[in-house]
Amino acid sequence: MTPRGAFVSFRGHEHHHTLGRRFECMGGCSIDLSYLASSPYIVELEVIRDGTYRRWEISRELLVEGMTEPAGPGKMHVCPTGGMPGRVSVIKRVGLATNDELILPRRRLQELLDQSHDIVPTGTESDHYGWDAVFAALGGGC
Repeated sequence: MTPRGAFVSFRGHEHHHTLGRRFECMGGCSIDLSYLASSPYIVELEVIRDGTYRRWEISRELLVEGMTEPAGPGKMHVCPTGGMPGRVSVIKRVGLATNDELILPRRRLQELLDQSHDIVPTGTESDHYGWDAVFAALGGGC
């Protein structure tokens, strides 16, 4: 962990679902989670399986909430994994009735979230956000 960011890496499991039912277990994959003080609202998940790489972005707040109860009515959903103590499920809706799911070890996810709160405590995110870049992109450069 640095004052600028935090990082954890581990093995997880990936599944594809359709209409709420698992139809394909993709097996193990490497998952890197990172958090940057310069992007205080977002946690990045980098998923590497069989030489393919995908990047998911998810709200830090959604991950925190989903550690203990189902959260996320939108494109991303996080919840404790039923029947698998010590695991958290992160589900990304990729189609009308199709979802991708990552099964993450709760302890490693909590480790990253704890580090992220040490770097940028809850409620101070806007103090760390790059507002100058946002205003410049909107044409009102500072």
